[in-house]
Amino acid sequence: MLDDDLIFQEIKSEDYKLLDQLNENLYGSFPILNASEKLNTDYAKNRNLGIVVKTNQGNLVASYLVFPILLNNNGDLIWVCQAGNSMVHPYYVGRNIIVKSGLILYDILVKNNYRAVFGIPSKSILRTRLKLLKWQKHSVIHSYNIFIPTIPIFLLSRKFSFIQNYHKRYVKFLADLLFKKGDYFDASDKYNISNNVIFVERSSEYWKYKLKNSDIYLLKSGKYNFVLKMSRELYLGDIDFKEGCPNILFKLKLFIFFVLSLNASFRFFCTKGSHIEQFFRYFSNPKESLNFCSRSFDQNISLENIKFTYFDFDTF
Repeated sequence: MLDDDLIFQEIKSEDYKLLDQLNENLYGSFPILNASEKLNTDYAKNRNLGIVVKTNQGNLVASYLVFPILLNNNGDLIWVCQAGNSMVHPYYVGRNIIVKSGLILYDILVKNNYRAVFGIPSKSILRTRLKLLKWQKHSVIHSYNIFIPTIPIFLLSRKFSFIQNYHKRYVKFLADLLFKKGDYFDASDKYNISNNVIFVERSSEYWKYKLKNSDIYLLKSGKYNFVLKMSRELYLGDIDFKEGCPNILFKLKLFIFFVLSLNASFRFFCTKGSHIEQFFRYFSNPKESLNFCSRSFDQNISLENIKFTYFDFDTF
């Protein structure tokens, strides 16, 4: 599709380097996109879902990416897509490029039997998503930021990349020392399907896709499996936690790990009412963050009651 001097087209593997370059031009060295890894969604029926926008000379100026995700909707498995970060070169801001890309992409998703698209838009683009792309606003994302009494080496690693690399290796060594390798888990035993709760169905292929990122660790302590990500800060993705107070040994080992990891805090996000909030109520109170929003392509599908944790965000 043409728009004056711009061409809108589906992503191809030859666009990976251009996407990585645009991401670096807009955001610097962080966050890293790594399009060849991120868009290689072999756990799903499609890969390379998204629209790239180029000039007639072939220069990439914008992109709108989505990532397939399998949901359990009252016992039925449905494919939907999570919208990732959209990118627009500053020169082309104000031309509704992402809106045009979204409308083209949504037609493609419908043809491929995806039932909805959802995302967590920033405040700066929320109005556009609601008004022009017909998204609906649902629950609020809860944010947890738990202080750790330790030496904040991660602050130095933000300024010096060589410190960041050594710090990541140290954290990985520490995790291997204190914990065992974890087992795959999902939320299938944590919600009552009759309550119309929708949650992410994690196949082994989905886990393998996520764990291709060397900064993500799947760990286990006693009966608890959990996922961590060591980026510029320490993030918790999810814990295989059911009900009751976590046992003292698990809490103690986590505390020791967090202190020795030399991160001043660890962070976590989830939709309001997710099962893992039962775990965090023993440590911290949530703060309300951004809104969870969606657009359904099927009148029988609503994502209003979706529950998911940071592990299933496209940014984890």
